[in-house]
Formats: sequence, C-alpha cells, structure tokens
Amino acid sequence: DKCPPVPKVLLDGACAVRICNSDRECEDDTHKCCYNGCTYTCRPKVQPPAFVDWIQEPRRRLSSGRSWLINGPDAETEVEICSTSPVDIDEDPLLCPHGYFCNIEDVGDPNNGIPNRGNCIKQ
Repeated sequence: DKCPPVPKVLLDGACAVRICNSDRECEDDTHKCCYNGCTYTCRPKVQPPAFVDWIQEPRRRLSSGRSWLINGPDAETEVEICSTSPVDIDEDPLLCPHGYFCNIEDVGDPNNGIPNRGNCIKQ
C-alpha cells in the first residue's frame, strides 16, 4: 500500500489538518500517514493496479494496436478464416497471424460485394 501522490497545487486547508506521525494514528486500514504537500496527515491509501497473469502469453496477432491479444489457432486442427479482399475503412481485415499465409478456397464475388475466403496455413 502506497501514499497518494503529493498534489501539484495545495488545496485550501491542506495545512490545517490533523497531523500524524505513523499509520497507527489513522482511523482505519484504508488510510495511511502521508505527506500532503504541507504536513503529514492521514490520507487514503493508493491501491495497487489490477494484476493479470498468464501461464503463457497469448500469441500476438498484430505487433501493436488494440487487438494484439486476439487469439490465433491454438492447435493444428483449428482452422482460422482469412480474406485478402479489400475492406472499407471502418472494417477490420481478416488477416492471418505472422508466419501464416491465406490459402483462398472461395474466390467470392467482388462485383456483388462478397469477399474471398480462405484458411490460414503455416508457412
């Protein structure tokens, strides 16, 4: 448990608070004796950030961006759908993960807006 950061600008009354010398002087476990920019006083503890741990990190689909944790195929028997057809600006392309290529099995109908479709195959 840590102290909150010292404010950049002192609030009115920051120096007119009850002074403490140790955490034991604070009313409960949720507060800690911390510096407020003027004196030591009981302030709310800062909780540590949420911690996420993976036994094994998921394979990265993209090198950056918001969707890099999208899972790829986990087993050889799993099939991942892909397409090489152009997409509108507000759509996401169906690309294969790094180290795979898109084996087109259905050419679609570009004249009617139907994209091609295939499966990702390991190179």
